[in-house]
Amino acid sequence: GIQQADFVTADHGAATLQLMMRDHPERIRRAVITNAEAYDNWPSEPERPYLQLVVNPWLSPLFRFGLQFTAVQREVFGVAVHRQEAFTDEVLYAYTRAHIATPERWARLQRFFRWQLDPEHNRVTMDAVDGMRRFDKPTLLLWGRQDTNFGPAIAERLASDIPGVVGVTYLENSAHM
Repeated sequence: GIQQADFVTADHGAATLQLMMRDHPERIRRAVITNAEAYDNWPSEPERPYLQLVVNPWLSPLFRFGLQFTAVQREVFGVAVHRQEAFTDEVLYAYTRAHIATPERWARLQRFFRWQLDPEHNRVTMDAVDGMRRFDKPTLLLWGRQDTNFGPAIAERLASDIPGVVGVTYLENSAHM
């Protein structure tokens, strides 16, 4: 029943917003996009090896087991932060716990990552570009300057493709997360 809303999006949620810009721009009042999966650049190169481990039928059980350990969690999620100390043991556990809690949760993660690794799904956000180019509502791009997953070049490209962009603000000491 919500006719219009303001959106604050990141990562995959930002990809979803790109589809809304194409299909339902009237439902968006204004938007903030941060460190988005966009165009055909996802999954990113730094995260791809971990996604492949999750979906690999032979290595997946070992990887799930390994994710119980802080050192493995630190390695996996470390590709997304600029300052490693930001990932305390508690934060790492919070990011990991839901995914490894049950076999059903792990299977859901595997389905999602298989979908992301399918090259056909890159077309989804590429097909949204035409709609983004017509989206003129206020849009702020808030970006981690140190993001090696979806770096500043993507922010600049989005800024040139979305006419409603009111600015690009970089967080100098931030990465993807």
